Amino acid sequence: MQQNQNPAGWEAPVASRPDEGRPVSAMAVTSLVLGIVALLVSVVPIVNSFSILAGLLGVIFGIVGIAASSKGAKKGRGMAVVGLAVCAVSVLVSLASCGAFVNAVDESTNVVTTEDGSSVEADSETDAGQDAAPDAGKYEIADEQMVDKGFGMYAVTGTLTNTSGKDFGYLQVNYVLKDASGTQVGTAWANTNNLSDGVSWKFEALASVSGDEAPASFELADVTGF
Repeated sequence: MQQNQNPAGWEAPVASRPDEGRPVSAMAVTSLVLGIVALLVSVVPIVNSFSILAGLLGVIFGIVGIAASSKGAKKGRGMAVVGLAVCAVSVLVSLASCGAFVNAVDESTNVVTTEDGSSVEADSETDAGQDAAPDAGKYEIADEQMVDKGFGMYAVTGTLTNTSGKDFGYLQVNYVLKDASGTQVGTAWANTNNLSDGVSWKFEALASVSGDEAPASFELADVTGF
């Protein structure tokens, strides 16, 4: 009769896992967190410039995390590899998004009104001092008048209609106020957002005038938009 070789209550030891007892690399965790945050904001204009910095820091932390886990002192090698990859992708997406945003702003229409009331589109030829061709039909301004608001404050009011054939995300009007001798005594400006094609905007451009003499005239300096 075979006798039981295992005493009651005795269990065979279980082989420990290689990672058991080792702490998770803080660098690996940080790399993954930075990568996720950077990737989420990588397509947001202006803010994505910070995601580039976060992504680059995440790449460094990921490399350090991989090195630490490879030596066996800490675990989390897989997390560090994923964090490194996500950070690298976020940097590339952020750079592409920043480039696209800058190009969109550069290519946007910069509407400028000349002294005769016609509108032109600013371009490289204009900057070089060459005559710009008139670009009529960008907008129409009507009912302009100057209002004394008191305490040295004046306003130029009017109605601007978007006739450009496209929607503007931002639009600004700028007026120059002059005294009786033609000397500039103030600048008035107003802006609005999201002015769709064919929509009119009633603006009030405010200005603080220097000196005691009230402005005698006003002149539209420019209208800018994109």
